[in-house]
Amino acid sequence: MAGAKIIDKIRDRAKTMPNQIVDFLKHLDSLDILLEKLVSKRFKSFRRFVYDYEAENFNGVTGATDNKSGPKVSCKASVHGVCPTDFTVNAREDIATDVTVNRDLSKCDSFFARRQDTSPLALITGMNYPLSKMISSTQTCNYKFDNQKKHMTRGVCTEKHIFMPLSYKNEYGISTVVKQTVTLRETAKINDRIFDHSENNLKYLSMDVTDDKLPLQTKDSVILTLQQLNNLPSTTQGEKRASLFHSLVSELRGLKVDVLGSAVLEMMDMSSSLSWQALAQCGTPECTSAMLKFLRTFDENALEVDATVYALGLMPNPSRLMVKDMLAMAQNKQSRPIMYALSNAVRKLYQAEGITPEITAVSEFMASLLGADCAGDKDLIFLTLRVGNQL
Repeated sequence: MAGAKIIDKIRDRAKTMPNQIVDFLKHLDSLDILLEKLVSKRFKSFRRFVYDYEAENFNGVTGATDNKSGPKVSCKASVHGVCPTDFTVNAREDIATDVTVNRDLSKCDSFFARRQDTSPLALITGMNYPLSKMISSTQTCNYKFDNQKKHMTRGVCTEKHIFMPLSYKNEYGISTVVKQTVTLRETAKINDRIFDHSENNLKYLSMDVTDDKLPLQTKDSVILTLQQLNNLPSTTQGEKRASLFHSLVSELRGLKVDVLGSAVLEMMDMSSSLSWQALAQCGTPECTSAMLKFLRTFDENALEVDATVYALGLMPNPSRLMVKDMLAMAQNKQSRPIMYALSNAVRKLYQAEGITPEITAVSEFMASLLGADCAGDKDLIFLTLRVGNQL
């Protein structure tokens, strides 16, 4: 508050003032209140507007059936960036009180496909972007405004997404309709005035990448699902294998690296074969990290360690966490497959993100192997030079 800042400055200088003035400053709390009242009279009061937001999602095949499915939730509005927009004023008094807005979302500057975690063993991957170009996305919004107070009272936006290859006249076919409603619930007078400008508060219009991990991080559900899957051969419910395995992989994808690491230890004790299958199908950086960490518990001369690490190094989109774990593998064992796997992962990460702290750490590790004058083991020096030339 402006008054509070003035009071603080006076109090700071009071240490060098006579005692009479110090005694007077004891009553500055009432002066603080007075200054705030003066500020509130000098400036017009602001208002806080509270809106209720709802979103509904309808999925179906337009023209084939009237059945629609989808949830109704309260959540944060979707924003696709800056979009070319057509405005139509439907009603006007002193101001425009009814406005319709139409947008082609595919022309927004931040409308792009979001990458999803998929199995590294999948035959066809990376289709998010090309498939997103086959979807027609339009948005129509209608806004109502209060003529006297000039604020929005209600807004309704309808997004329609149609899969073009299986549509007819760009209207009938596989579609998703998202309806978003914003309704003014209440307004309240406020007197907050913020004069400090901070670039850290700057937010662009494009959507943030959300954390898709489970809100409650626990390994209990994963262990229970694996136990059910492991006990399935002793039952007559073999048809549940596919659904249980899918649930297991989905639950693994929702765990963060620390919880997943502890869960893997219990999973391996229960069934190592099922655990490796699930981790291999998972595809998240956390699952790959858990695999690499568990491989470090194997015998140093185990061939399956070299084979697995080399295969992971061939993945098209390595994460920073994966490079960090591969570096830890290489620090423990400088075999040819592990060193080449590290080189492949670093090269692909650099192409995607440029120089990162993980890449810098790998560079320092390679330099330490070479030493000041390459006077170490000749085979290791030669391998390091070959791998380093590929980075």
